[in-house]
Amino acid sequence: MATSYERVSIAVPPDQAKQFYKELERIKKELGASSTNEAIIKLIFMFRRLNFESEQYKHFLKDALAYEALWEKREGGDIDTEYL
Repeated sequence: MATSYERVSIAVPPDQAKQFYKELERIKKELGASSTNEAIIKLIFMFRRLNFESEQYKHFLKDALAYEALWEKREGGDIDTEYL
């Protein structure tokens, strides 16, 4: 099975290139990546995972607050409809 790759370019302003490559090397070392490409791929997947977890947390929190509001309503207390 052949693997195909898609080339991607990252545009970095010339005055920030040195700092960008320095930071990329630090990330590469921290993630234990053997190449810059591997470091960027790991960084992207990490971001996607953390973003997904953040969205899941927001959804869970909204559901929990809505349930709490319904519980309060059932118990005869004041209801905060902000989360419904």
